[in-house]
Amino acid sequence: MTNSGERLVAGAFCIFGWLSSFSYPFHLIAPHLHACDDGNALPYLVSLVVGPATLAMAALLLTLAAGFGVVVRWPSLLHLGTAAAAVIVLPSYLVSTTIEGHFICAANAAGGPTDHPATTWQRAFAPTHDATVVLFGGFLLWYWRRAAGGEA
Repeated sequence: MTNSGERLVAGAFCIFGWLSSFSYPFHLIAPHLHACDDGNALPYLVSLVVGPATLAMAALLLTLAAGFGVVVRWPSLLHLGTAAAAVIVLPSYLVSTTIEGHFICAANAAGGPTDHPATTWQRAFAPTHDATVVLFGGFLLWYWRRAAGGEA
């Protein structure tokens, strides 16, 4: 790193990367708590699009910061809670919606209508979030190793 300006920008990338990554559990859990009484599955669609995109942006910002030598690894431990949330929330959607083909609200914590079948994007909800959590977990392992001075 040649100057303090670059380090300042890299520090901002690191801070915003971690902050954006911590919004992902909200995208994962909030639709599960949504009352689907009227059959409105929009919160799930938003979660499906915005959640993975948020983690991709977080990974990009953290990678850019690491490229400038700014690596803070301890916040990654908080994502053990993200993994726990995924293990608690996603299996019901994987079975009910993806495998059995029920409307996504049928697997909701608040319950919901089951009178129509799942759409294609609803069937993709659990597998997409599963893949997102696994891929981000792999990224965090790489990031942790880089922060510890291992190979990048």
